Amino acid sequence: MPRRHGSEVVIEPVEGLTVQVTTWHTDEPSQRAIEGMDRMRLVRDDIETRVRALLSDLTQAAN
Repeated sequence: MPRRHGSEVVIEPVEGLTVQVTTWHTDEPSQRAIEGMDRMRLVRDDIETRVRALLSDLTQAAN
């Protein structure tokens, strides 16, 4: 099974799906010669920021 990363990933809609699927195009520090722990921290921080924003959006929508 081929592995897909980044913008290569495609999620096919599931029958009955009623929510919007959003693709997060995350930064890839290795394309700028940033490797190791520095790379991982940048990726982690980018995802953390997106998750916090999503949580905020979901909790505001629920109120």
